[in-house]
Amino acid sequence: MDYSEYFFRIEKVFQKHRKNAISLTPLDWDIVESWFNRGIPLHLILRVLDDSFSKLDENRKRKLNSLRYFRKEVERVFKEWLFSQIGRQQEDSRFEDFVLLHLQQKIEALSHSIERLPDVALKESLAEVLSRLITLKMEIENQTKNHLKGDQIEKEQMENLEFHLKELDEVLTRVILVNSDEELIEKCRRWAEKEAYKYKRKVSREVYQKTLETLFLKALRDEYRLPKLGLFEL
Repeated sequence: MDYSEYFFRIEKVFQKHRKNAISLTPLDWDIVESWFNRGIPLHLILRVLDDSFSKLDENRKRKLNSLRYFRKEVERVFKEWLFSQIGRQQEDSRFEDFVLLHLQQKIEALSHSIERLPDVALKESLAEVLSRLITLKMEIENQTKNHLKGDQIEKEQMENLEFHLKELDEVLTRVILVNSDEELIEKCRRWAEKEAYKYKRKVSREVYQKTLETLFLKALRDEYRLPKLGLFEL
């Protein structure tokens, strides 16, 4: 699912409950983009909206004019869902086990992508990111050595890790943008314009432009087979 569909479905449900067609605000765009980037499943967000609005009278529903009113509940539901998914995989495992496995998989995927590249300068730049990712994994391993079985990583630690992974993802994107030739850039932009066209009349100009950029960067990363590093990517 791409960002446009994710945004569009949230906006439609929000409008349905408020019984008007007022578009989401720029602040709401940032909230939705944050949810999307963190990989919060769409069905969880829609459930929160449905459940929350069902408990309100009509007058109160009209006063809820922003998604910011639902952020805490979305966070709570997502956290419960996340740990339930981990528990299904292995009931006696710690969240740290999940994190370390995730990082190892991303290290291997990025390593394979770098090995396939013919451009030496690009390989060296991406290798620096790989080195930082390996260091991050080693730091987490050291932090968890003294944890007791059954301990869970704190929310603050999880958010801090996700921040660092997002930062490394942004570095990866900047590196390939700088090192890609005009022909490849144009190819990816044409693909993004084709994919985003179906949403052009359904969303605001700002959302459409953001969608174009998101799809373009996705296409460019796919050309280099670069994995997304975040813990909760869709």
